[in-house]
Order: sequence, then C-alpha cells, then structure tokens
Amino acid sequence: MAYRAYQPDRRRRRRRWLLIILTLIVAVAGIAFLVSRETEQRGTVEFFAAADEASSLHRQASDLFTDTLARIGPLLTRQEVTRRLDTVVETATRANDALAITVPSRVAVPYGHLAAASQSWIDGVIEAQRVIVGIMDGDIVEAAELQLEASLDLLRVGDVGYEQFRVAVEE
Repeated sequence: MAYRAYQPDRRRRRRRWLLIILTLIVAVAGIAFLVSRETEQRGTVEFFAAADEASSLHRQASDLFTDTLARIGPLLTRQEVTRRLDTVVETATRANDALAITVPSRVAVPYGHLAAASQSWIDGVIEAQRVIVGIMDGDIVEAAELQLEASLDLLRVGDVGYEQFRVAVEE
C-alpha cells in the first residue's frame, strides 16, 4: 500500500520559506530606513555648516558695505569705493554659492528663507554698486535717489528673510 506524502511537512516547509522571505524583507527595510535616516542627519549637519558659513560671509559683506556707505565722500576716493563695493559683491557671491547644497526636507523651510535672503541681498548689493558708481561717474543723475532706495529695499528684503530664517531655525 502506497502512502501519500505527509501534508504537514510540506506546509511546514512553505511556512519556513515564507518566514525566511518575510525576515529578509524586514531586514532590508530596516537597513534602508537606517541609511536614509543617517543620510538625512548628514544633510542636516551639512546645511547648518553651510548656513553658518553663508551667514558669516554675509555679515562680513554687510559690515564692509555699511562702512563704505558711511565713508563715501571726502574720506574715500572713487577707486577705493569701487574696490570696496567689488569686495562686498564678491563676498556676497561666495556666501550665496555656499548655499548650493542639497538639503533634507526637514530643513527645507529654513533653507528656503536663507536662500531667498541671500539672493535678495546679493541682488541688492549688485544694484547698489551699479547705482553708486553711476552717481559717482555722473551717469545717473535723474531718479538716482529712487534707484538707490530700490536697491536698499532689496537689502531690507534680505534682512527680513534672515530674520525668518532665524525664527524657523529656533522652531
């Protein structure tokens, strides 16, 4: 008499394979989660390092810009004003370039505020440089005050963006 194959043994093998496959899936998912978490943390640290560098460079540019505006006239020659404004633009550009990084979604809001502030500030500095040099050369006479005010408004927008960045980071 022939016996049929023992069914519980076959079921046990299927369950064992199913358990092995499920264990592998859970292990791979766990590893993927840990790797993505570590990558996000590394991106966050990278963002704060870049934000610190950009803020420091913008502070330097701001101090030099303020000092240059305070000394325009008999205290500085045209060449010195032009050299200082070129340095301000170069420093602001380096600060803006420092923010060319990929950030995780967790710090996207502070990054957006900082990037907008940085871009607005560099646009304002470039426009202020153009207007100041144009006034000194006598090229811009009409509406010079309005053009200079518009460039300073861009700087104020950048300052507001920095304030929003600071608030977002504190949150």
